[in-house]
Amino acid sequence: MSQPITVRLLSPIVPPAQSIDSGANHTQQVILFPTPLKQDALRGILEEFAKEQQAQVRPRFRVAQTIFGYEGPAFIMGDIYESVSELEAVSQQRVESASALRAKTVAHLERPSIQRIREIIVPADN
Repeated sequence: MSQPITVRLLSPIVPPAQSIDSGANHTQQVILFPTPLKQDALRGILEEFAKEQQAQVRPRFRVAQTIFGYEGPAFIMGDIYESVSELEAVSQQRVESASALRAKTVAHLERPSIQRIREIIVPADN
């Protein structure tokens, strides 16, 4: 069964403070779908969280907002890891902050978030 092509146009809100220079890597994304009237509040919460993550442990953490996409308005939080073991280690360290973020954002979401982990085999040139 074939999948439809997905097109999204993103606008960076908090770009990564540091890029990754190696070849293949792994990305983790969490896509959040705001309720229409709480989009600005959710954006503020995510901006604050991203800046905390960049300052404390994850300089490659970023947040973007869809400005075009079939899923409607969404915020995408993402991080880049050099290996699966790095992703797993950071996920263990981030349990408490992720739980706190969920508690702050749940009232601002229209539907459950989507989490994705991808392996980038051939990275694009910057």
